[in-house]
Amino acid sequence: MRRFAPLGALVCSIVVLCATPARAQTPAPAGWTVEPASVTGATTDRSFFDYSVAPGTALQDYVKVSNLSGQAQTFTFYAADGYTTAQGGFALRLRDQPREAVGAWVSLPFGSQTVAPGTSITFPLQLGVPQDAPPGDYAGGVVAAVVGGPAPSAPGVRIEQGVAARIYVRVQGPLHASLSITRLESSTSGGAWSPFGGPGRATVTYTVVNSGNVRLTGTAHVDLVDAFGNTVASLGNRELPELLPRDSVTVTDRSGGLPLLGMRYHAHVTLTAPDVRSERDAPSVWHVSVPVGGVAIVALVTLLLLSRSALRRLARRRRARTAAVLAT
Repeated sequence: MRRFAPLGALVCSIVVLCATPARAQTPAPAGWTVEPASVTGATTDRSFFDYSVAPGTALQDYVKVSNLSGQAQTFTFYAADGYTTAQGGFALRLRDQPREAVGAWVSLPFGSQTVAPGTSITFPLQLGVPQDAPPGDYAGGVVAAVVGGPAPSAPGVRIEQGVAARIYVRVQGPLHASLSITRLESSTSGGAWSPFGGPGRATVTYTVVNSGNVRLTGTAHVDLVDAFGNTVASLGNRELPELLPRDSVTVTDRSGGLPLLGMRYHAHVTLTAPDVRSERDAPSVWHVSVPVGGVAIVALVTLLLLSRSALRRLARRRRARTAAVLAT
């Protein structure tokens, strides 16, 4: 199973009492850093914490927090669960939100500490994985946050800034990699023959869910297929963000300049990742462009007029033959 080396530092600007999640950014502009360390406080070659352990395992590691600013800072420390945002970014739950996995498994020796300017502190991190923890990948982080002054645009609301180091835990056991598509919609427009109409456009929206128990990234490929099973266009490959188990991301792909000369189409989405291939078809959609519809209407009206004219000529001939018979 392929594993990825994500960025070690997260920065979050959190409005207290607001449900906005801590968003991942880098580098950390807050004036302090959080990183893995040795028992002596020496930095290591790790940019994040990463463990593969059996259920019931307990271990200890060390966190180093450095105050890079020119004034003393009082930090609030806590552990939180990680998740994938709807836009595909990595985020941490807020301090007052429930902790179910890594956030609940990590223990810190204190909740706050003052660090002098230009210095650092190192403290232990205890990780205890429950005996009944299901196998698979889990993510979280240890956060050092500072509460600042009131928000200028919202009196009475204080701003909290946090910097975090990610924690990845793989609980050993049966692993299953899987990606699923839970929502798939498509639409088309335009696409009549030039110069009677504009270029064709296709829009495909789909939600990708990590339905396995390991974190994954992969590629999505979208094809537009006509009623005869022919691929008329490819919307190209899209690199999916890393998804934690049970998390999802919604993607919209668009393509223009398509001929779209047929009448019925559907989108076919293929997901690929290490040891994973998943496919799904969207419901077919009818596509009749305005110019083509206009041509069809004109053709129908012309046919009706020609038929009416022919019927009139036929009626005149019948009346003429009838008059000739009566004259004799």
